Amino acid sequence: MKKEWDIMQVCIVVKDLRKYVGNYWEKLGIGPWKLRHFTNEIVREYKVDGKPVEDEFDFHIATCQIGRVEFEIIQPVKGPNCYFRFLEEKGEGLHHVKVPIEKEEVGEMVRYFEAGGNPILQTGWVDGDFHAYPDTQDDLAMMIELGVPGPIDVPYELYPPEAVSKEV
Repeated sequence: MKKEWDIMQVCIVVKDLRKYVGNYWEKLGIGPWKLRHFTNEIVREYKVDGKPVEDEFDFHIATCQIGRVEFEIIQPVKGPNCYFRFLEEKGEGLHHVKVPIEKEEVGEMVRYFEAGGNPILQTGWVDGDFHAYPDTQDDLAMMIELGVPGPIDVPYELYPPEAVSKEV
């Protein structure tokens, strides 16, 4: 498949989200950050390894904008997800880059990666935003996230607290 790819997000997975958000802010001035909690009540149609997740799950996400690219930090807290697996196998570090796709492309892109030997590890919807992670670790030395970018109307905490949000 030939497609023009664009990178809209870079993500690291860590064990202590607040530590790294603070470090990026204090040492590099990267931020301010939106910190969110993603749980069963927020993520719809959540699947891990193709199976719907019935167990409780929880992961923390922090995002900020750096130019055209969103920087994301994820900390898994509870339940099944591909982030715990990554920490166990690789340790903290670069997890994925997100490439935007259209909602109408989801099925085609999933089939493309699965046919190429890259099973989909995790999928889900948060408001208008969709994510799917094909297992591209062996092929690309990282994961990619196929993402349908859409609005995420999930409450967030701003870090640092005194920062004024300009649609972070």
